[in-house]
Amino acid sequence: MQDFNLWSGISIKTKLVKKVDGEVEIQNRLDENATEIASNLIQLGIKYKGLKKIDLYTNYRFSDKVDSYTNRFDFRVGIKEKIIKRTELSFVIKSQFDKDSDKKYWDSLLRFKWEIEHKIKKQKIFPYISNEWFYDLSDEGNLFNGYRIAFGVGFDTFKDQSINIGYTRDIEINTSYPETRNILGIAYKLDL
Repeated sequence: MQDFNLWSGISIKTKLVKKVDGEVEIQNRLDENATEIASNLIQLGIKYKGLKKIDLYTNYRFSDKVDSYTNRFDFRVGIKEKIIKRTELSFVIKSQFDKDSDKKYWDSLLRFKWEIEHKIKKQKIFPYISNEWFYDLSDEGNLFNGYRIAFGVGFDTFKDQSINIGYTRDIEINTSYPETRNILGIAYKLDL
């Protein structure tokens, strides 16, 4: 089954203390060919940047879905490395724990994501491409159950502000009736 989704969001990031940033993100997600609200979410996060080339993150997300809500906690380790001039490769490992209001137990996932971003010389444009794999750790799982392939472009609009526009193909695997979502994402980011 295939579906088209539209994900739009706003995020605000600010320095909390030396080497620690805080971020708030609000997002709206439409599914059913972008005609129905799938969820609205708010995410609060903290990022520690005190290690050379390694960032540590933790986030809490509350998602209000049509007929339920979800609480999510995640912990991430991110590594960035410049591979050639103006081009960075990043790799993130995320441990994620979710609980839907209509479920008794928490689901857990490991997520593995790499991304390449290139800053175009003398321009305020940065195209990117990424790939992410999902490994289910819940009792029914212990297998890879999906992946995403994404590409897009970010634009630095004004000082400390950017807009990102991208396409993601989200594919379920190792299930009887896999779903594929084609997602158009639009995000506004502000660094205070």
